[in-house]
Amino acid sequence: MHMSRRCPWASRCAACACGIPGLWLLGCCALAWCPRWALAGQVSQSELSPESPGIVWRETTGREAPRVFEVVGLGGPVLEALGRASLSSAEWTRLFAVYAGVSPAEAPSDTPAMLGRHLIVGDRLRFQPRFAVDVGVPYMAILALRYLPARVVSSLPDTFARLQGTDSIAAEFALSPDRQQVGTRLTQIYPSGDVLPENLLKIYLHFSAPMSRGESYRHIRLVHESGRLVDLPFLELDEELWDRRQQRLTLLLDPGRIKVGLTPREEVGAILEPGQRYTLHVDGAWLDAQGHSLVRSVEKAFRVTARDARSPDPRHWRLSPPPAGGREPLSVTFAESLDHALLSRLLTIRDGADRLVPGEGRVTDLERGWQFTPAQPWRPGHYSLEADPVLEDLAGNSIGRPFEVDLKAVETRPGPVSASAIPFVIH
Repeated sequence: MHMSRRCPWASRCAACACGIPGLWLLGCCALAWCPRWALAGQVSQSELSPESPGIVWRETTGREAPRVFEVVGLGGPVLEALGRASLSSAEWTRLFAVYAGVSPAEAPSDTPAMLGRHLIVGDRLRFQPRFAVDVGVPYMAILALRYLPARVVSSLPDTFARLQGTDSIAAEFALSPDRQQVGTRLTQIYPSGDVLPENLLKIYLHFSAPMSRGESYRHIRLVHESGRLVDLPFLELDEELWDRRQQRLTLLLDPGRIKVGLTPREEVGAILEPGQRYTLHVDGAWLDAQGHSLVRSVEKAFRVTARDARSPDPRHWRLSPPPAGGREPLSVTFAESLDHALLSRLLTIRDGADRLVPGEGRVTDLERGWQFTPAQPWRPGHYSLEADPVLEDLAGNSIGRPFEVDLKAVETRPGPVSASAIPFVIH
């Protein structure tokens, strides 16, 4: 029998855990990809000469980018020269860029190129997007051979050097929902690490398509390594904590059994015990919004360590500033894993004039790191990384205050905390 407990701070939980923008980038179903250029994906190397390279799209088995854009027909000497040249990210983007949401009539010069990696794979130049492509969004890939760096052209035979004078080659693509989906999947569980604190507060489940509401707790089980089912580990709210697309569910472990000294913990016991192993089991019978079962059940095994009672301290974070002139990411390493959903929206970059620097952040290294790639190349100068004081670690300790606070004790009573700013310099 499932019982529900009303969370006294449910409004706070919903505010901090839901409604994060940018989630359209998460998850991509196996749908039909419809190119609007020369039967893209069906052109072989033998069909294109070095004087007529082309752009194709194809599926890969990569987990991060299952769909990639590739240039075929450049020829071995060009690819070898590119491989030796060690191009910067800015040089790669000028040479081969992909733009999202751009129609043929629009000039992409005013639109930032998609983030991703350029790789030489066999006889092709590949662009691997950092995020999955989205249904219904047009994409334009442009190869501008006039931007081949001089050090590349100088090392090529004359027949290949002529490529530098070739006009830009553009290809348009669109992901079409015409073909039936292969099924909804549980794509990610956060925290992603397999060592978690005893007082873990939240678990996030990410799905590839919208899910049904009201059935969550029937399909999620927490099992001790002995095979014992952990009784009522989650705070079962009447209003489940879904994001606005119903593709991410926030599970709250019962705070009454996390905080020391509270009645539920004293009577029922702690949810997690240090030194023990547990498995989170998500049942494949769970229905998505279309009434179809998940493709398969998913399990996450983890080990529990001692409780974490200290707030994250930005003074212990390590920043690695990139050089000026390019779009290499700023890398930040934290002293511990932080809350994945909050990291996605509570870190910002400002320049020396206190202006927000546009760009995209990405959580890395089991939530122990963060990378920021600017929309425009870095300019030399002073910058700062700003962290909102409500940013939390895995145990719900925020920068502004620990999760467990004795409000009766004056010395531990939290006061107002402003955003933490960490200065850095781009040279």
